[in-house]
Amino acid sequence: MTSSDNSSDNSNVIPLPVNLLAMQGRFNAAIQKLLDAYAAAASALPSVDDATYSSFVPSFLSVQAHNTRLTRDEAVAEAKQWLLCTLIRDAIELTNLFLDQCRYVSALFGSTHDGKLRGEDYNRIIDKEQNKFHRLGLPEKLEKMREAFGISVELKPHVLSINYARRCLVHRMGVVSKLDVDGNNELPILWRTVEILASSPDKSEHFVIDSPGMEVQGGWNISSQITDKRKIFKLGERLQFSYREIADTIFTLMEFSSTMVQKVEQYGRSVGIVMSPPSDSSAKKPC
Repeated sequence: MTSSDNSSDNSNVIPLPVNLLAMQGRFNAAIQKLLDAYAAAASALPSVDDATYSSFVPSFLSVQAHNTRLTRDEAVAEAKQWLLCTLIRDAIELTNLFLDQCRYVSALFGSTHDGKLRGEDYNRIIDKEQNKFHRLGLPEKLEKMREAFGISVELKPHVLSINYARRCLVHRMGVVSKLDVDGNNELPILWRTVEILASSPDKSEHFVIDSPGMEVQGGWNISSQITDKRKIFKLGERLQFSYREIADTIFTLMEFSSTMVQKVEQYGRSVGIVMSPPSDSSAKKPC
């Protein structure tokens, strides 16, 4: 998506090479890659047998804590937890970088006046301001986007809850502490998800199709709906997500990126930026 300031004198219009769709596409591809890597690694864990696990020690290796080595089942459980921590951590890091880009584009829009962007403004946006914003935490970045550009999204509570999960996983090995809980001594995690519903012909009965192989009776109708899910972890519990909940995490962040791009575009239009439609090539193949 290329953007330019709205001016009656075309000679004063300078193009800003900003492709919002490509920016969103790169983010979605990156977090989809995380989900795919998690699925490949997690699906392989059950095939690790005792013999394979026991043999995974190089010859003549001196292990200081060998007498505390985990059993095969314990190691598999810890590996799943490590994969969860890695995925959530990296997903939030990618979200932080995506917000850096949203701030950069919004700042360019806001500093373009009368079809012109001054060099000193551009240098300030990409250097001092960008470095300062990059060092903020995710909650502070979301607040800064609201304060500076009036950009706020419905999914903010969902994204913040995933970030709270990251902090617990990274800093406290996933065990919920007093640093993680709210006034009810709980850590709630919120997701936006898609449910596939099967409904009887008279709509008196319905169920969610949430696993492969589920059969639907003849004459029943299939539909989908966007809904929110919530999971509560108590003080002292260890965070554990099902694969569906992990997929919902990725979907939530993708929905967040879509909404953020729309809000950035709306902000641009509000300050006089004219958005040109994406070319066929950019629509088909994000760069």
